[in-house]
Amino acid sequence: MELIGGATIGRAPDNSICIDDPGVSRYHSIIEEHDGGFRLNDLGTRNGTNVNGAPISSQYDLRDGDSISIGGVCRIEFYSGDSFTQGSRGAEEQRSRGAGEQGSHSIQLLVCT
Repeated sequence: MELIGGATIGRAPDNSICIDDPGVSRYHSIIEEHDGGFRLNDLGTRNGTNVNGAPISSQYDLRDGDSISIGGVCRIEFYSGDSFTQGSRGAEEQRSRGAGEQGSHSIQLLVCT
């Protein structure tokens, strides 16, 4: 999956990562490139977004190995660049590449349902 400016996460079918579960808002969260890294934003959802077990109020600067929980029903593991060397077996790997010609950043997500 190409990441051009961000990846949206939610229940609506037009999200980059679509999670068909009533515990997930139609537009739940977004991952955006920010200051050479990536930032996760919760979009004011009822069931919230957690990182490493702690709720985020609005935004969080992601680090390699962060575990993102979407509405308590889906877990996403975050890795940037070449640091992806581990992960959960049986998970679906989704590769994303940042926008820009030179110095683009890539992220790898393991989506575990």
